[in-house]
Amino acid sequence: MKTTDAYRINLDVIAEYRSKLIEQQRINKGNSSILIVVGRQDTGDLEAQIRGSRHAWDIRLLSTDSLIKLLALKETLNDTKTIQQINELLKPREYTRIDKLIELIFLTSKDLQLSEPENAEIEEIEKQSNEKQRKNSYKEKTTPVNFHEECIARVQKKLGINLIKQSRISYTNKDKTIGLTCAISKPHKQGQHEKFWFAFHPYQNDFLKTIPDAYVAYGCGSPDKLFLIPYKEFEPLIKNFWTTESEDRMYWHVVIHDKDKKFFMVQPQIEKGSMVDVTKYKI
Repeated sequence: MKTTDAYRINLDVIAEYRSKLIEQQRINKGNSSILIVVGRQDTGDLEAQIRGSRHAWDIRLLSTDSLIKLLALKETLNDTKTIQQINELLKPREYTRIDKLIELIFLTSKDLQLSEPENAEIEEIEKQSNEKQRKNSYKEKTTPVNFHEECIARVQKKLGINLIKQSRISYTNKDKTIGLTCAISKPHKQGQHEKFWFAFHPYQNDFLKTIPDAYVAYGCGSPDKLFLIPYKEFEPLIKNFWTTESEDRMYWHVVIHDKDKKFFMVQPQIEKGSMVDVTKYKI
């Protein structure tokens, strides 16, 4: 890290470090580059030095402030593919044509708009399924829930591992052999019982397919009602969920019913009222 613009950096030395790593086959020449992180904004001399050197196409410059902003953005994104696209900004690229930058802005904006099912969507699906319910049950205003961290703490204790946050809702262990998505829901009243409603997006499905030992975690109203389901057992159920489809997105609705201390996952595409008992997955 460079914290001052008062002296020049020997770029040949830095390039030599990279060359040695390539020779040792620790990195690949075609997939590696150099990123210099600086602690100040007045880097004009260093920028000119890089542009005028033979290493200009291998080196990029980034301030600590911008790096922290990228890390903060990572915490709010949903799809790990969007994060990978942002990582590409840190690599030396020729940006005479800026289509890729515009595409990245579009993808990031679209990613940030992904959310849990809206009440209106829930009401519409319930209406289409002809279920009997109180008319105003989904119109009650409730405080948004936020207990992801508590859920992840319980999962880590259950699995005996440390998890690293990959996106807003996805986590893996260090070597990415174990991973999961974690979603939470507020309770939706239905008579004397409660149900919990989650969105499961295609990008989540794609992510879980890449993890050898994958899970889905669903927090129902609080960390005390947390379900950890192996993906290999969850995946066959996906085709039987309700779906929402529009021009720019599609996702499945995962609905868990709380009925007399037993929990059931709705499978409406099989037949009306069909459910799978998931009580055994509660941790």
